[in-house]
Amino acid sequence: MIFEGFKFGMLLQIAIGPVCMYIFSLGIGQSFWRAELGVLGVVLADAFYIALAILGISSFVKKEKIQYGFNILGTLIIIIFGMELFLGYFGISILPKMNIFGDSSSSSPFIKAFLLTGANPMTILFWIGVFTTRTN
Repeated sequence: MIFEGFKFGMLLQIAIGPVCMYIFSLGIGQSFWRAELGVLGVVLADAFYIALAILGISSFVKKEKIQYGFNILGTLIIIIFGMELFLGYFGISILPKMNIFGDSSSSSPFIKAFLLTGANPMTILFWIGVFTTRTN
């Protein structure tokens, strides 16, 4: 049973998206520990969505207006973070600096990764699908 759980967990690691790219850029451009703070933000956002999926939020999310709102909000936030990441290479920042679990010279990778993961509408749909598949 432990081996099956390990295989399933490794399968979940295949997804490469904007959060993965953000974490890679932190690890390459800054430091291992700042990338780890970003990973902690991702883990906590995923844990929140896992809890929602377990509690049965899927019936709420299946409503068309709710899905549309998730899509619009998620799209806007991912575009903003993408622009921040791209412009950051030129020394331009469009987001305010935050100092939560980070140093005072730059914004917190924890908050950015948490918000980027939490704002992605595919995250909640993914975890709902995972729990639906695993429980059937």
